[in-house]
Amino acid sequence: MSVTPKFNAQKIIDETLKAYWEEIQLDFFELAEQTLQYMREYISSNTHRGSTGNLARSITLYKDPNTTGQIRWAIGDIEELQTKAPYYYVLNFGKYIGSSEEFIPGKRKGAAGTFVPGFFGEGNGADSSQKGSGSEFFTKAKGVGMGIHPGPIRPINYIEATIATLEKEVDNLLKKYGSQASFGS
Repeated sequence: MSVTPKFNAQKIIDETLKAYWEEIQLDFFELAEQTLQYMREYISSNTHRGSTGNLARSITLYKDPNTTGQIRWAIGDIEELQTKAPYYYVLNFGKYIGSSEEFIPGKRKGAAGTFVPGFFGEGNGADSSQKGSGSEFFTKAKGVGMGIHPGPIRPINYIEATIATLEKEVDNLLKKYGSQASFGS
């Protein structure tokens, strides 16, 4: 016994997706730009201890438009991030790479944190009631009697937030072109 399909899959593809292929590619490459912008803005707006903007600038978009029948792009390159913004992992997860141990500035694995002399804003001492939530930048300064014992870096999970947003937007694009598939399936 044999089963013969009553439809031609190639014909369905030719009549639907191929008709929209250029538009689909443009939409997905536009989504790539939007996703990069979202990740950069998320990092900038969720940083707890001030930011130089270096991490956001170090995350770049890599497009490969020379693929037939495929849409290929990526955001961020691990090797490049390890060189330009080696703290990318700590900021996302709040931990050392490959470890469950919290990352505390000035602390080496297994050792106690280090007192850092300095001040907040225009010369203010640390206010323990605002730990981790204040808005003033900390300035390192030798020879001052005040300073801080840094606490653990609170993760901002920018990678996970970006993936969640990307999944929703991919699903929206798939629905736009009549697909019942979803990013997660």
